[in-house]
Amino acid sequence: MRGVAELETGTIRFGAFGTVRLYAGASLVADVLERHPGVRVELVGQNPTEVQEQLRRGHLEAAMIAVPQVTAEGLTVVPVARDELVYITTDPDTLAKPVTAKQLGSATLVMAEASYRVEDSTRLMPRRWMHEEGISPATRIEVEDVETAVELVGRGLADSIVHKGVATQLLPRLAPGAGWTSLRPKQWDVLAIAHRTEGTSRRPPG
Repeated sequence: MRGVAELETGTIRFGAFGTVRLYAGASLVADVLERHPGVRVELVGQNPTEVQEQLRRGHLEAAMIAVPQVTAEGLTVVPVARDELVYITTDPDTLAKPVTAKQLGSATLVMAEASYRVEDSTRLMPRRWMHEEGISPATRIEVEDVETAVELVGRGLADSIVHKGVATQLLPRLAPGAGWTSLRPKQWDVLAIAHRTEGTSRRPPG
């Protein structure tokens, strides 16, 4: 990270997976360009597994990740923020109060990151919470991108769980008839900046 901080020219490759890029990507790039006006910036990554693998191999200078998903050894992780997981729906009665594990167990859900459902932090925390309550989570609709999930919620076809930052960004545009409410108890995802503990990052071939 010291080498990155001293950069005056060259390329900074930063990983930002999944929904994080929706509300942190542009501000992150702007901050890097302000600090290092002579560099070229690449903001890459679509899912946590991909980003962690690139980071571990030294193909990224650093990455923003969800702390529960940090599984690779050799990473230094610095928590920087936390984002609440919230329930989004068009049902006004459901929006009137926090959603319990029992309600989740009987809800019609659409969830994003279908190909990475095992590692997706938006699913991991509610899954563990529901298992502790003796409830098996289930989804009716699986999609890859969160935008599609939010649109389906807006059409009243299902409800979903997303980060609060995603809800505030996407609901007004993609599902204006939907709203969000907290889970009970509240569930939080800790966001962190991670970089390789040892040495300087290696560039990918080519």
